[in-house]
Amino acid sequence: MLEEKTCCFVSCKTVLDTPLLRKNIQSAITNLIHKRNVRTFLFGANGKFESICLEIIYMLKLAYPFLVAVQIQPLGAKCIAPNTNYAYDKKLTPQILRYPNELSTTELNELLIDSSDFAIFYKKDTPIKKTDCRSTFSRSYSYALNCTCSQNKRLEKIYVCSSIDPVDI
Repeated sequence: MLEEKTCCFVSCKTVLDTPLLRKNIQSAITNLIHKRNVRTFLFGANGKFESICLEIIYMLKLAYPFLVAVQIQPLGAKCIAPNTNYAYDKKLTPQILRYPNELSTTELNELLIDSSDFAIFYKKDTPIKKTDCRSTFSRSYSYALNCTCSQNKRLEKIYVCSSIDPVDI
C-alpha cells in the first residue's frame, strides 16, 4: 500500500480569480490524488487563494470522500475565517517555539512546507525571481526550493499556478 502524502498551499496576497486558475488548481490537485497518493491538504492563511483551493477540495470530495482539509493555526495566532462557505475538516495547533505569539506569514509558510510532501503556489502573473527575498511569497518559494526540513526531506514537487498560464504537471 502506498504511503499517504500531504500538500500545502502558499500564495501572495493579491489573487486574480479566473477560470484558468481554478482549472490549474484542480488539475494539480487531481494529479496529486491520482499519481502521488495525496490525501491531506494543509492550509495556513485564509486568503483568496486558500479559499479557492478549499472550495475545489470540497468539490472534489464528492468523488474522493477521503480527502482531508486541515487548517494549521499556531498557538497564539489570530484565527481568520476563510472567505468561503466551506469549513476545514480539522484544525491543528502546533506549538511554535521561536515566537509563539507573533508567527509571521513567512514562518507559517515554512511550517506548512516542512509538514508537506508537495506544495501548490499561486504566483502573480510575473516571473518568480529566486533571488528576490523582499516579499513573503519570494522568501517562501525560495525556502521551498532550497530547504531540507527538520525531517531531513525535501518537497517532492512544487506546482506553480497562475491566472493566465497553464500549470506544469
